[in-house]
Amino acid sequence: EDTLRRCGLSPDLGEELAHMYLEERRKRYRLYDDVPSALDALSAEYRLVLVTNGLSDLQREKVAKVGLERWFDRIVVSEEVQSWKPDSRIFRHALELAGVGSEEAVMIGDNLERDIAGAQAVGMCSVWVRRYEHLVPIEGITPDAVVEAVGGLGRVLGSVTE
Repeated sequence: EDTLRRCGLSPDLGEELAHMYLEERRKRYRLYDDVPSALDALSAEYRLVLVTNGLSDLQREKVAKVGLERWFDRIVVSEEVQSWKPDSRIFRHALELAGVGSEEAVMIGDNLERDIAGAQAVGMCSVWVRRYEHLVPIEGITPDAVVEAVGGLGRVLGSVTE
């Protein structure tokens, strides 16, 4: 509403625009083209746990819409466990669900601060999915491997876990 006022528009449009935004966003949930085949391969060889930050209803809606349950039978949503990445509690919870120790797990994520640093803080290996060149490294956060797409995970996971 404040933004609308600053633009010389009626703040009464706020609720309508928020509704329109949510509807449009819901129409656009999708996986990157390389994700299904990568997850097929990974789920055949590894136990996968999805860890996501956000409100439960929204995150569960997105997961269902794109069909992630077929690869992830364990899904950790930050609101549900009252811990948000990079907090160590959410990673420890995921490790418990997977039934592994941190030295046996690899975090694959696209956010250096939340995914990579958070996982490394509990002793997990990490792979940064850097899909876009404008995402630049952050001093002090060094993933164990970097891939440009999840299709490249197969060839780096073996070297990261050795």
